[in-house]
Amino acid sequence: EGLGVAFFNALCALACVLVAALAAGLTLGLLGLDPLMLLIKMRASEDPKERASATRLLPVVKQYHRLLVTLLLMNSIANEALPIFLEKLVSPAVAVLASVTLVLFFGEILPSAIFTGPEQVAIADSLLPMVRFVLWLFYPLAGPIAAMLDRLLHGHDDDDHDDVVRSSD
Repeated sequence: EGLGVAFFNALCALACVLVAALAAGLTLGLLGLDPLMLLIKMRASEDPKERASATRLLPVVKQYHRLLVTLLLMNSIANEALPIFLEKLVSPAVAVLASVTLVLFFGEILPSAIFTGPEQVAIADSLLPMVRFVLWLFYPLAGPIAAMLDRLLHGHDDDDHDDVVRSSD
């Protein structure tokens, strides 16, 4: 039973690092995509794959605050849960040190480099089904926070790029 519990905690710790990595990478990768640039790619790219990717990504990227809040919640939950599982495997001091190290390198630095590189649009597009699921899953909490941010920071529901996108349709 002790080995099974240790294996479970190690697996949960690994899952936390992977979820944190995905959330951090997607935060930079998706929120770093300019809706106007995606619109241009949709309409003017000579690469049909790039056009299709931009078409799928634009509606998600336009939900800036909802996407931001969802991905930050996902990242925070994973980062906060990691030491809980590690403490069941090692001493609390080692758990904190291991948690900080794992999150820094595998949950922040590496995903940031990968998700913002030359394949940014392709990677974001390939993970879109998972992003849509997470947007749905976190909607009860992220939706109201995002709506509040939209109202406080913009005074309306649309971001600045929506006017450009609508006027060019």
